[in-house]
Amino acid sequence: MSSRFARPRGDDEDRSDENYESRVNAARFNDNLDVRFGYAKHTEVVEKVGWMVNMQPAEVIDEEKRLVSAMDYYFIQEDGGRFKVSIPYQPYFFVRATAGCEQDVCTFLSKKFSNLCMTVEQVSKEDLDLQNHLIGLQQAYIKLSFLTSGDMIKVRIELGGWILLAQWIFLKSHCVVMTYHSIVMKSYCDVRASHSL
Repeated sequence: MSSRFARPRGDDEDRSDENYESRVNAARFNDNLDVRFGYAKHTEVVEKVGWMVNMQPAEVIDEEKRLVSAMDYYFIQEDGGRFKVSIPYQPYFFVRATAGCEQDVCTFLSKKFSNLCMTVEQVSKEDLDLQNHLIGLQQAYIKLSFLTSGDMIKVRIELGGWILLAQWIFLKSHCVVMTYHSIVMKSYCDVRASHSL
């Protein structure tokens, strides 16, 4: 079962970020610095052969004038020439919801983080925590994809707080239930003991 919630992301939304301009300037500065060291960005559709000497995460400006996450790969050619290739990607992470609630969680996350998430979709993945994971049992997960790593980290931090709170509430309610259960069992045992005398 796959549901996909995609959102349009316009230039106005991106530029409302308070540090958007500084991030754009940093991306341009890094490109200019690479050119000074001889690593001009390879944009032609021509095959080049070289040895990769370095790679690093970066942010680049795409055709729609927005920042996206990318990996910069640096190469040296046999004749000593240098070039770099920037490959954009969408960072993502998975969230597992309670069985049967995946659609509700997808809808909530797509609304709550509509300005940060590019897509929120349900996927099936093998879960190595399951008892018989070697036979290929699948578990439903929610995949959240982002334009930049910064957006991903913001959402992950907020979700992490919610998850810790939910775990604490569950453990506290479980302890209350266990305490109630032990009190009931103790009184039941006391009542049985008094009746047997």
